[in-house]
Amino acid sequence: DTYNELTMSVGAAIYKQDADDLSELTRCADKAMYAAKHTGKNQYAFYEHCSHAGELRKQQESMLEMTEAC
Repeated sequence: DTYNELTMSVGAAIYKQDADDLSELTRCADKAMYAAKHTGKNQYAFYEHCSHAGELRKQQESMLEMTEAC
């Protein structure tokens, strides 16, 4: 018998609240997914808009570091 474990991290964004078009909505959901991955396996996260540019930049840098580590 073979045992395979599947884990999933999910990011979600809401149409019209987070973005007005599919391309931007996908980017928002992708950012949320990396935030979920950052918290651990089997997590989910909703996209949260940051009004502070510095905070947004910090999140983007963190996400880039995570993608480079994968």
